[in-house]
Amino acid sequence: MSQIRLFIDEDSMDQRFIKALRARGVDVTSVGEVETISSSDKEQLTLATELQRVLYTFNVGDFCHLHSIYIQDKRSHTGIIISSQDYSIDEQMRIQY
Repeated sequence: MSQIRLFIDEDSMDQRFIKALRARGVDVTSVGEVETISSSDKEQLTLATELQRVLYTFNVGDFCHLHSIYIQDKRSHTGIIISSQDYSIDEQMRIQY
C-alpha cells in the first residue's frame, strides 16, 4: 500500500498543520515551498498531478468545478481532498489520518 503524498494549496497552507502532518510521517509539500502561490487553481492541480501528489484544499467550489472538467475531458489527476476551514488543526488531523 502506498502512502498519500500531499500538496497543500494556498488556502490551507497553515504551517502548524504542515508540521503536524510531517510529525506523523506524512510526505507533504505546499505551494509556498514550490513557489507557486499566485498560480491559478488549474495550474496548482496540474502541478500536483505532475508531482504525483494529492491536492489538499478548502476551496470547494473551484476544485469541484475543475474535477468536473477533468471527468468531462476524460482526464485524470492524482486526487483532491477538500476540507473545511471550520476544522481546527487537531480536527483536520483526526479526519485525514
